[in-house]
Amino acid sequence: MVLSEAIPLFCNENPNMVLYREDAAEPSAAVSFWRSFFSPVGAGAVLALRRRAGSEAPAVELYADNPDLGRLIAGTFVRHWPPFRRTQIAAVAPRPARIAVETDGRRFYRVTCIAATDVVVEWRGFGGTVRHARHAPPGVVHQGEQLAVENVVVPAGRIRLAIDGEEVAGDLRADGDPFTFVTLCETWSPVDDHCPAGSGHAPAPRQAA
Repeated sequence: MVLSEAIPLFCNENPNMVLYREDAAEPSAAVSFWRSFFSPVGAGAVLALRRRAGSEAPAVELYADNPDLGRLIAGTFVRHWPPFRRTQIAAVAPRPARIAVETDGRRFYRVTCIAATDVVVEWRGFGGTVRHARHAPPGVVHQGEQLAVENVVVPAGRIRLAIDGEEVAGDLRADGDPFTFVTLCETWSPVDDHCPAGSGHAPAPRQAA
């Protein structure tokens, strides 16, 4: 067994989703959720939401039960994720929220965010290819150190997003979507010899039971 000497900085779950209206090139909404059990600023939950720019609400919103964690997650990670890459999410002030998670592991993962705006997000249909991956995404840096991530990625077959009780129109792309999944056992740590910067490793996938 090979053990990395890199000290973990973040340990979390990180479900993500992107909703598309039929035949639309741009997503109608995107969510990046972080349930952090360990970080440089403590534990907590963070939800980043992107809505269509034409909506009355801001294009991007950030909710957190730990404001320091919200700022750190948005500035270190979320801003690099393609659905948020061209937004100002890193500069958005976290809004106070009470965030609860319900999950059955193999059946569903549901997030309820109670704040000035109430958000419910749900992932279901975990029947696709499950991957264990370790790689170092370009540009993801904490205090000058390039970070690598190791996690278990479980694609979702069905998704739901409701804002203030109203369902957001849209669904997964018919041809699949690389940005809608639940990640479990996710750990971020400085790159080392086992995962140098810019590298990637994804063992052979297997089907979820």
